[in-house]
Amino acid sequence: MFAKKVVRRGKPRWVLDIRYVDEASGRHVRVRRDAKVQTKTGAEDELHRLRTEVKTHGHLLQSGESPARPEREPFTFAAGVSLFLETKAITRLKATTRRGYVHRFDTLLLPAWGGREIETIGFVDFSRLDASLTSRGLKPATRANILCAARSVLRHCVSLGILPEMPRLPTQPKPGDTICKPPPREVVLQLLEHAPPNLRLSLRLATDAGLRAGEIRGVQWRDIDLTRRTMIVRRTVYHGVPDTPKSGHERIIPLTHALWEALTNVTERPPGGPVAVSRRGTAWSEPGLIHAFVALRDSLGVGKFRLHDLRHFFVTELFKRGAGAPTVRDLAGHRHMHVTARYAHSDEGARRAAIEALDLPPRLA
Repeated sequence: MFAKKVVRRGKPRWVLDIRYVDEASGRHVRVRRDAKVQTKTGAEDELHRLRTEVKTHGHLLQSGESPARPEREPFTFAAGVSLFLETKAITRLKATTRRGYVHRFDTLLLPAWGGREIETIGFVDFSRLDASLTSRGLKPATRANILCAARSVLRHCVSLGILPEMPRLPTQPKPGDTICKPPPREVVLQLLEHAPPNLRLSLRLATDAGLRAGEIRGVQWRDIDLTRRTMIVRRTVYHGVPDTPKSGHERIIPLTHALWEALTNVTERPPGGPVAVSRRGTAWSEPGLIHAFVALRDSLGVGKFRLHDLRHFFVTELFKRGAGAPTVRDLAGHRHMHVTARYAHSDEGARRAAIEALDLPPRLA
């Protein structure tokens, strides 16, 4: 193909000479025609466009012929999951949340929808999946977490322009409010009394400061100010990976006298070293801390409760001693007030006293 300038009837004209092999028929085709724009630049631009047309469609389009849409690979739900995990999951989700999402994708969502084109997934698919999860006996909160992971993938694809809009989806399962039942105070005191010194300090970080297990593993000596008797909770460690606390925010916690005394009695306090250590003096592994706690609990025969319930004890005790909800929220590191409100229930003794005060004398009943 080339463009050349010729003289026709005494006038200069730019002519396009186009030669190619038609892909459909195999014929050799030659087309000669005047350029639409009679300048060198115009002729060369038109020639470039026609070259691209032949390369794309296998022939020059005839007048009125619509170019066939090139076939595209269907964008599957599995592709959406991969894109979500490579981008938004890293920039927006905590490491613990990412791990939960990956588990839900691998065990439930990808086996069900992995090969489906993402544009075809909608209301009926979500309804059927929720019904299947319900029939398996999963609680509303668990079902909501699974469906939320699927929604997150669709929403991310909308934000990237892969999906034109979010499909209409059924309402998320609504879990009912749960009442936190921490171990009694006498049980907590028994645990602290019989725990080995290293484990005792770790447990005090939960009972006296409300730290989560990952925060217990993450607190370092640089976070402790023994002079001001304060501690900054600024990181958590989950499966060996440091991260910010669950709320995403740091928080300052004043030290109780018992916790301050326990910290003061530690002789070696390297700034970058962990405060809570195992029997060997090394940072707790995730299973190591849990196993040490469970072994102590079972040896004392004080019931079946979790290490996390010692954090519940901390929050509940704050409410019992008159702390306001905003203060409790800040000390516990809750992002939302409604989470804190779950702990603000009265204890059984207070409920019984209220009912006894309401009880009418027999002669008035």
